[in-house]
Amino acid sequence: MNHTEVYEEGIYPQKQKGYYRVIVRVPLGELTAQQTLILSRLCSEYGDGRLRTTKGQNLEFHWVRKERLIKLLKGLREIGLSPKGADSILDVVACPGTTFCIWGGIGLSGNGRRFDTAYCGKEIYRRRMG
Repeated sequence: MNHTEVYEEGIYPQKQKGYYRVIVRVPLGELTAQQTLILSRLCSEYGDGRLRTTKGQNLEFHWVRKERLIKLLKGLREIGLSPKGADSILDVVACPGTTFCIWGGIGLSGNGRRFDTAYCGKEIYRRRMG
């Protein structure tokens, strides 16, 4: 795995040699109960037993050993998740709006889901979000 592949997949080396952090794209910030249970097992098996949330409504694994990256990615893909596109311009965040928020004027989750389906995974310009 070269540095370019690592960046493209949302996998970044930590300053501690041999360890990586993995950002998992969570479409629209929504997970099922089953995905949550499996993520709990994966972070215990392959990381430090903790998942961190990001400002982009994604999840982040820390302390993943290089030799365990492939197994972690396989486990993520089995539940429909991947680092691909995390924290990039393709990472869609949508406000649920009127679903439960008294300040919501319109619900945007449906539009966000349609945009995510149409564009995520496409090989277009990717910009890392700050």
